[in-house]
Amino acid sequence: MHLLGDAERVLVACATPAAGLPTVDAAGYFRTWTASPDRSRDARAARFTRIVASAYRLPGLRAHWADLSGAAVRAVGALDPSACVATQGHVLSVHELARTLVTEATVHHLDVLVEVSGPPPAGLQVSLQVFSDLPAGVLGARGPPLPGDAERWLLLSGRLPLTSADRVVLGAAADRFPLLS
Repeated sequence: MHLLGDAERVLVACATPAAGLPTVDAAGYFRTWTASPDRSRDARAARFTRIVASAYRLPGLRAHWADLSGAAVRAVGALDPSACVATQGHVLSVHELARTLVTEATVHHLDVLVEVSGPPPAGLQVSLQVFSDLPAGVLGARGPPLPGDAERWLLLSGRLPLTSADRVVLGAAADRFPLLS
């Protein structure tokens, strides 16, 4: 259900050209959500998602998502990757907007696979590696990007709790987790 909202966000953004330069890249987009986390907003959003999702039967939800996500991909593909669009108070290039969409889809795909043993499918592995630079960008940290394995992304998105060792390595940045929701 959350992915429906992401596809809608991309469709609206693609129909909302913005003048000037981008105000954020994909990392900056996610950074604004973690800089001042509103846990009550997160709880309300999760409740809304559960209520709306409960109105669907699974085949209907799948069909709706296939329609919306396909339209979002076509809309992004029809625009110049360097063109600027507006979404949620930000201006991003179309390329960076697409990165936010793929990142969200990757994280939510991991949600489905949490209970499945074995490595993620090859396509998902590619997404995890391509976006391995994003967490460091969200934290505003310099240095090597965090590993792109599925477990790391589950930690970054709050699907797995940070261990004591993770907290030591991250220092004060650990208080900003999850970086993605």
